[in-house]
Amino acid sequence: MLSVALLLWSSLASAARLQVVVEEDASPELLAERLGVDATRIEVIPFQSLRGLPAGFLGEGAIYACQGPSTGVQELTERLDRVEGDMAYMEFEQARSGLRQLVEGLRCLSEAVDPVLAHRIYYLTGLIDLFDGEEREARTDFRLALSFRPDAPWDDDFPPDGIELYERAREDVSAASSVQLRLAPGRNSVLLDGRPALSPLVVNAGPHLLQLGGVSYEVRVPPVDEVVLVSPTLYEPGALVNITEAGRRDGLAPLLELGLDPLSRAWVVRGDEVWERTDPLTWVAYQPLTEAPLPVPSAGRGTPLLSALTLVSAGAAAASWAAVLQERGAQPGARTQAVGLTGLASAGAVAVVVQRRREAR
Repeated sequence: MLSVALLLWSSLASAARLQVVVEEDASPELLAERLGVDATRIEVIPFQSLRGLPAGFLGEGAIYACQGPSTGVQELTERLDRVEGDMAYMEFEQARSGLRQLVEGLRCLSEAVDPVLAHRIYYLTGLIDLFDGEEREARTDFRLALSFRPDAPWDDDFPPDGIELYERAREDVSAASSVQLRLAPGRNSVLLDGRPALSPLVVNAGPHLLQLGGVSYEVRVPPVDEVVLVSPTLYEPGALVNITEAGRRDGLAPLLELGLDPLSRAWVVRGDEVWERTDPLTWVAYQPLTEAPLPVPSAGRGTPLLSALTLVSAGAAAASWAAVLQERGAQPGARTQAVGLTGLASAGAVAVVVQRRREAR
């Protein structure tokens, strides 16, 4: 049992990531000396690389961001007219292609969306998906359409085959749970489905078009109490300075969390100051070691007890992370890693008992 515990401890020590966020690229050797860790395991992350990350939710949720050039309402209106003509002449392949481009165009709008225009684009997309037998996708399209015009009726110019699905989508919108959507960095005002809204937002779970700071996202808000949407490109280049101010640190923490491994040991180094992550979204001033760190235990006499005690500590820490990640709604993979590590605490406890019995003999 003791050898199993030592093996598990060794695996944990070798697998843990050490991540350091810096204003500018820095030498791993200098950082390692400052932090008292192994230089070969340090991953140096320049802050500007975090600002280049794609937008994302902390935890569940999905984002469909712009993948092409920016567009305007007038351009989309003209392209929609051509798609309407294609559908009138039953040129469905051309219409399908045109609608895909229009949906992408909504995600690339550089100005406020026209709710009537957006409703029509998603409505026609839902029709095409319905004709193709893609009922689930069509229902999502209709939900998006109705988020812009909740009272819009079925267009009688089209066959009534989809009316039932359209009305079910309307029920989805009205029955959706309310979710507090936090934006990072914070914004005083945004456009939600073409309508002005104040942050923090309270939205219905489900699909929406969100516009902030000249950026448009099609999002899927999960049915949870609260969720955080991080837009890295909207952070100022010098935003890392906020780590030193309690009032601003909470606004910076989501960007750091988005770019870092949730199970790593992580620091921010800025000038002469060092900050360490103690929990998700929590950073405190780093206290350097006042004495040399304990050596990595070997299999020699007297060290198994140290290994087992370290194992208990590591497993307990992992259990704490697992609970926090579960509450925050982290991705299943991250939760599984953390929960898996909690078994180390039990293995370590058994190893402690075995070793103490041996030493008592």
